[in-house]
Amino acid sequence: MILPDRFILYRREFITDKAKWQKIPCDTQGDNIDPHKPQHWMTYAEAQRHATWDENKPSAPYGVGFVLNGDGWWFHDLDNCLGKDGQWEPWAEAAFLSFKGALGEISTSGNGLHILGRCDPKQLADRKRKWGKSQGQEQEWYHDKRFVALSKAGLTVIGGGDYVDKDWTDQLLKIVPQRDHIGELAEEIDPAYTGPEDDDQLIAMMLRSRSAKNAFGAGVSLKNLWEADTEALAQKYPAFDGNGGFDHSSADAALMTHLAFWTGRDMPRMDRLFRRSALMRDKYEKRADYRRNTIQNAARRCEKVYDRAPRNVSSLDQCHADMGHDDLAHHIFAQRWAGNMLYVPERNRWAGWNGKRWQLAKDPNEQITRLRQDLREVPGAEDPSKRKRLGDNKNIMAVNALMKTNEGAARSIKDWDTDPFLLGTPTKIVDLHTGEVRPRTSSDYLLCSSRFDPAEKGSIPLNWISFLRTITGGDDALVDFLQRLCGYAATGSTKEHKLFFAFGTGRNGKSTLLNTLDAVLSDDYARVIPPKLLLDKKTDQHSTDLAHLANARFARASELPVGKVWDEGLLKQITGGDQITARLMRQDNFTFKPQCTLIVDANNAPSIRGIDEAFRRRMCVIPFNVTITEQQVDPDLPDKLLAEGPAITRWIIEGAAKWNKDGLCIPPCVKAATADYLDQEDTFGAFLNEHFEDDPNGVVLNAELHQKFKNYMESLGLPPWGAASISKEMKKRGYESFKSGSSRGFRGISARKSSQLAVLP
Repeated sequence: MILPDRFILYRREFITDKAKWQKIPCDTQGDNIDPHKPQHWMTYAEAQRHATWDENKPSAPYGVGFVLNGDGWWFHDLDNCLGKDGQWEPWAEAAFLSFKGALGEISTSGNGLHILGRCDPKQLADRKRKWGKSQGQEQEWYHDKRFVALSKAGLTVIGGGDYVDKDWTDQLLKIVPQRDHIGELAEEIDPAYTGPEDDDQLIAMMLRSRSAKNAFGAGVSLKNLWEADTEALAQKYPAFDGNGGFDHSSADAALMTHLAFWTGRDMPRMDRLFRRSALMRDKYEKRADYRRNTIQNAARRCEKVYDRAPRNVSSLDQCHADMGHDDLAHHIFAQRWAGNMLYVPERNRWAGWNGKRWQLAKDPNEQITRLRQDLREVPGAEDPSKRKRLGDNKNIMAVNALMKTNEGAARSIKDWDTDPFLLGTPTKIVDLHTGEVRPRTSSDYLLCSSRFDPAEKGSIPLNWISFLRTITGGDDALVDFLQRLCGYAATGSTKEHKLFFAFGTGRNGKSTLLNTLDAVLSDDYARVIPPKLLLDKKTDQHSTDLAHLANARFARASELPVGKVWDEGLLKQITGGDQITARLMRQDNFTFKPQCTLIVDANNAPSIRGIDEAFRRRMCVIPFNVTITEQQVDPDLPDKLLAEGPAITRWIIEGAAKWNKDGLCIPPCVKAATADYLDQEDTFGAFLNEHFEDDPNGVVLNAELHQKFKNYMESLGLPPWGAASISKEMKKRGYESFKSGSSRGFRGISARKSSQLAVLP
């Protein structure tokens, strides 16, 4: 299965008054679940194992569903499009086939078609979710906060052939109609409003606001409303039917009141943001009058809007040397630091805006030097005794400690560089969707910067291209793949969910390639991580190693030790974008979502404890089979390549645009190298294939399974596995465990019968 591991189970319940089946997310026991909580997600194989597909068991898990969570995967439903003659309606067939290479299926009802693929949701923010019913062309389109009930037959590639990992945004823009305007909504923004213009930045700021809960006396937090927390909302806005839910209209009005405050009563923006919340529902989409009234009423009731300006303070000449630490910290921050200095708690550093870019202090003492100078300029500091007091180290440290507590002084590391498709360069910002370049602004809140500004469009790094052709043996498809990979590594996206393993013997160019990428992206975006971090270990690693991945886009590990095993759980966390909790030395823990492309280069390959479908999808082996002779080695090549830094930066940007449009386009040599590596390393799979065979009526007892595998591992000179690891691996591969009396084992498998030689009479 190509989709990420966000599969759930659903059961079916017949709704009599609507004469239709309702699909309800459930766990393996058939109990209701929230499909959007990651603890309920599973692999496709695991979900298939528990799905009964039995219409006579309505309380049991019936089928498999896939959860959309806003990461770019979308779902298009063409409903009731099977004609009475058993043929698909022409409009539906045309729409379906326009997505050749994406995933598709016939719906569970048998009367509709489903399409799944990847897109950029931001570009489709103004598009409808439902349309065409009145014209007999009923369609729906979603990308977030929904789950898709898949059919028993499962997804296949539309048009046949291989799945095309492509961004389908352009095609969706042609098919999905724009939303109707919601009426005469004023677009004027309250002049007192000073919030960010970027929606993602505003949402992040809203949700981390401590004052949001009490701002309007709602009794529920903005986060409760934004996420449609049923338990919290039911206490404040109980549903009139008494069934334990919440009154949606009251919750809509409450959230819209918050949005009026946070947007400066910008009604089109209120509408746009509401659609991204979990409260979004069909009524809001279909009822233009309800939508308009909810927005206008909230805007009318809103008496003040968000203003991030600091508290009114007297001018600096009213600040005086006799002030206490708190007043000094407040006055100096408000007058001298506000707007161009922000404290980053996880780094224990201040970031400063120098007129061209935000830059994190290289040393925690940089702000001490600045503060010392500001204290010297406080009126009255010319008095020797007061100057001595203000310059005292204890006094400076006390004021410094209070500076970071000022309102608006701190910005968490997770709130910088939040747009994965904006690349900072020394003086510019690049949109990696399109390659367009613009000047930096302070409101972008980008801390990171590549080493070079990009060269003009059309610039060609000749030495770099020649080098790539040499190390790939002139394989144009591999060169194109490497450009797309480097472009993908410049983004903060983890959509591919892959570990890239550059593999080959020495002197093959892979180190020079990755060293150059590292240098061009700079330490701001690139991180070198210790190889041991990625390998299985008996004790947990210090989370400092993990903490350095925060805000990284390209993470690299080199030269893995011989005879080690991948830490598959950690690889899944890093490449899958799962939340990680870590801390820097002597700092507090913090949680972040990795947004880095992980590339490992080595001359030897670690073993894999267990290869399941998910790990096969995750691994991507890049072969470096060309050996550079001693006579071909150019000791000045690294310097020549860095001299082309601006042109290489442009080449990387073009690679990102290619990846956005068509995906990685993995070439045959990479597919073959990956398959060879996985086949060689699948020790458990080779064991099962040699000693057992799939048998729907067969069983194997644990005692036999464990003993045979122990003998097999000993024959290879490898350490044995524990019983728990073997059991886990069997379940990963879809075998069902059973217990009967004192016997335990697995169904669906039986021991191979030894072949008998024919004996002549």
